[in-house]
Amino acid sequence: AYESFAVNDANGQADYGETVGLDVTVKNIGNEAASNIQVTLASNSTDVTIVDDTASIPSMEAMSEYTLTNAFQIAVNELIADGAQVNFILTCTDGSHTWTSPFRMTLHAPVFDLAEFRPVQTVNPGGDGQLLVSITNIGSSDARNARLQLYSSTSDLSFTQTIHDIDLIAAGSTATVVADFTTSHQFQGNSIVEVQYLLNASSYALDGVELLSIGSVMETFETGDFSAFAWESIGSSH
Repeated sequence: AYESFAVNDANGQADYGETVGLDVTVKNIGNEAASNIQVTLASNSTDVTIVDDTASIPSMEAMSEYTLTNAFQIAVNELIADGAQVNFILTCTDGSHTWTSPFRMTLHAPVFDLAEFRPVQTVNPGGDGQLLVSITNIGSSDARNARLQLYSSTSDLSFTQTIHDIDLIAAGSTATVVADFTTSHQFQGNSIVEVQYLLNASSYALDGVELLSIGSVMETFETGDFSAFAWESIGSSH
């Protein structure tokens, strides 16, 4: 019967896009020895592919345990939901008797959240400024090859650099980009500009539109409900 499993990987978990080995421990819960045991691993999950699904045990004494080290190979899909559960069936047979045991494994992936989006200082029409954007990886797996792109809704505000390579956003950490931009004198007084952001990291993304104020545009306590402007924040994560 199935006893336990461990992911044979540097961080001990099955992450998106990885091929990992499984150490599986079984126990002979009967009162007789068994020999020439064939072990098969199966799953109906679309999130994984079992690359190596068979192993063998020469013999097991009654009430003894046996660990199949790195006996099975599992390829995790590149795009999965963080925390997705994969159900496996482990089948053992000695040719005369067959035993099946279910067990479950958790998969891990990044999940992004916009933590901060604001100008570093007030920018007047025709002036230069900086936009601070912070992204938190609230998932349970590191995000690699991350890249942030920023686009303005108007040619009167242009970013010095639209693409920012972040590389790694570790699970539970926050990455911050400070993007330089310039504005034209065409802005009429105080203005609001829509800025689109897009973060990509492998198959995972976060995108949305935020508002950037040019000039001394601000809500005041007089409104009490932030109704002076049509504020909006649109975002999605995968």
